[in-house]
Amino acid sequence: MNNSKNIQHYDINFHASSLENEVGFLFSNTDSPAHVHEGFAEFSLITAGEWEHIFEGVSRRLKKNCLIYLGVDTLHTLNPCVQGSNHFTFFFKEEYLRKTITQFFPNNLGILTAKYKETILPPNVSTFLLYEAHKMIGSRTSYNHAIEFQNYMHNLIYFMFFEENIHSESSTKNKHGYTLRTFFDNYMFLDEPLSTVYNLFPISPATLIKQFENETGQTIAQYRNDKRLEYASLLLKDYKMTIIDVANKVGISSPSHFSAEFKKKFGISPKEFAKRHVI
Repeated sequence: MNNSKNIQHYDINFHASSLENEVGFLFSNTDSPAHVHEGFAEFSLITAGEWEHIFEGVSRRLKKNCLIYLGVDTLHTLNPCVQGSNHFTFFFKEEYLRKTITQFFPNNLGILTAKYKETILPPNVSTFLLYEAHKMIGSRTSYNHAIEFQNYMHNLIYFMFFEENIHSESSTKNKHGYTLRTFFDNYMFLDEPLSTVYNLFPISPATLIKQFENETGQTIAQYRNDKRLEYASLLLKDYKMTIIDVANKVGISSPSHFSAEFKKKFGISPKEFAKRHVI
């Protein structure tokens, strides 16, 4: 299977090669006999109805907004219980999973030995994850596609394993501020209004903003601007995009404003920065 162009799911090709076969995906509403995805771990999000999931002889009833994780080479079945049930699944090659965990969660490599985990997501979070997944799948030719996938992978791992306990490095008072910071780290170009983002949290926007500023020492606008400029430096260095294209890509419509902000942060103009990284 590692050498094939497509991952097979009961003799159905559901995904042509993407990121050198490190990632696959499936939207399903049908029965799945007992099976193993060789060399791949999977994250499945129940998007409608109810599903019976059987793993190691244990049957579970999974409902909408449930996110499950299955480790590499695990044997399981996932079958719809009612009409209209469906789920969205991402498959990640073991090496890709390890790379993502090493980059974002270097002290938590034990995740790689996990066989099964499940969590219930807030409806807005579940909807947002599905929206982002469809957006990525529909734009596989973008310059930053690999980065988008890895950020999405980070988000899945975060909600699955760390939503409740990753805040050890942050005070309990700033728990939601830390989560919002992580959210902006992954979705700095979110087109949705901030009010939509605020609705993902069980506290008032004013309290959330205060926690965020206590956590980062910056306003939301300052923090997002810094992240945009950091991403711009990556595009100039690794993707050889023009300055105008980079400015548009990171959401700063005025090239002159972009150049001024870039120089303020990095000490040199984006043009000079790009020249220094010519191979």
